[in-house]
Amino acid sequence: GLKAERGVFNLGELKLILEEARKTSPDWFTVTLVGVYTGQRLRDCTDLEWAGVNFVDGTVTFKVYKKRGKKHSMPMHPILRRHLESMAGDTAEKYVAPSLAGRETGGRSGLSMEFSEIMQRAGVEAGQAERTGKRAMSSRSFHSLRHTLTSLMANGDVAPELRQRITGHDSERIHQQYTHHEQRSLARALSVIPDLTAD
Repeated sequence: GLKAERGVFNLGELKLILEEARKTSPDWFTVTLVGVYTGQRLRDCTDLEWAGVNFVDGTVTFKVYKKRGKKHSMPMHPILRRHLESMAGDTAEKYVAPSLAGRETGGRSGLSMEFSEIMQRAGVEAGQAERTGKRAMSSRSFHSLRHTLTSLMANGDVAPELRQRITGHDSERIHQQYTHHEQRSLARALSVIPDLTAD
């Protein structure tokens, strides 16, 4: 059938989701913040390791589950950086969100369902998308954070190739080492997302 079009969130909804995630657990807040400010997939956000957080370079590196652990690096948004720095001092953990790392995304007790419940409590509608075969997909989910980031960058006149570099749709490009110039452009592209954590 038709591919279900995933919806996007507006900034007000992102704020509500982050507030609810904060009430849910420190790890859900961290993972949601990572999703909002990097646009990476749920499993990659929950499985982010401290080894992938580089405060010197200002980058965060994911092992992309869908691409068999291929690494994807990108600049850390200042808001994400501030949050991770506030946690970094006192942890001997391998994972940034240890209580969620390594868990399945699907199923009734999966991570996707838990995020849907956070959205529900935040009063943010999941909405119904087109049916794909027998399954009615909800049009908004954790994955919508990815579409939201892309659409915010598009609205902020960020060039398509930069948007692709950030979301990791750059499988053609093998090298992960960005030049300072690229790094600055990518960081500028991400700066279209404001601070959504302020009260």
